Amino acid sequence: MAENTSLDKPPSPFEIIMSCSICQKLISDIYRHPETNSLRDGTDNLIITKLWLTECAHLTCSQHLEGGGPPFHREGEQPKAPCPMCTAERGDRKPKRLYGIRGKADDEHDEAIPGNWFQTPPMDLGPGMEAFRVHTSSDHGWGDLCLICLQQFQYLSLIKYGTMITRRFREALNSREQYKVQLINVTNDRASLEQEMNGLKLRVKDLEETEAKWLRYKKREPSVTHYLSIVSDIAKLVLVEVTYSQY
Repeated sequence: MAENTSLDKPPSPFEIIMSCSICQKLISDIYRHPETNSLRDGTDNLIITKLWLTECAHLTCSQHLEGGGPPFHREGEQPKAPCPMCTAERGDRKPKRLYGIRGKADDEHDEAIPGNWFQTPPMDLGPGMEAFRVHTSSDHGWGDLCLICLQQFQYLSLIKYGTMITRRFREALNSREQYKVQLINVTNDRASLEQEMNGLKLRVKDLEETEAKWLRYKKREPSVTHYLSIVSDIAKLVLVEVTYSQY
């Protein structure tokens, strides 16, 4: 079974090398939740195979294969599908043989993959190191054996993992700087809105005071109107009296 590394611990060399070439998901993450709808590889092992080594030495998890997994195949035959990495980088959609990997134990990976491929770092660096031998098909039948050395596979896996993780780290840093600028803009906008809101609160207070004065006047309006009408009558009487007094 694949190593189950805790999220707060750094990944092991085995996990880094046995990571998906496309999304860099570690083998421990790929098998962290085994209850999936991935297709089985035809073995009797209850663990569903979700990591595949292509005959072109690329690692891919099932989700990157067309249809979300390897196509149906006869028992005893290797499943074949276009390599997602070759398709993305070179437009090569030629079906490639897939070799299942569930872990480093002998019964956890396809027997075509040498066991020392799972030794990290490799113990034997001599010229006689075992190579990954797979048949490559051609229009005329079987082609030559494809020899992929262990050092090359692990070295390229490290380069791919380091390159992609560095790219994502830089993208995260750029996003962080953009979020900083957005945060500053939002903070400035908030300060401006708060200032505008305070001004509106003062305006509302003034309007409330004006409304209160108007309501007080409206309440007294009948009395004021009544007294004003009386004053008019009194003014007329005074005017009449003044007129008579002149005679």
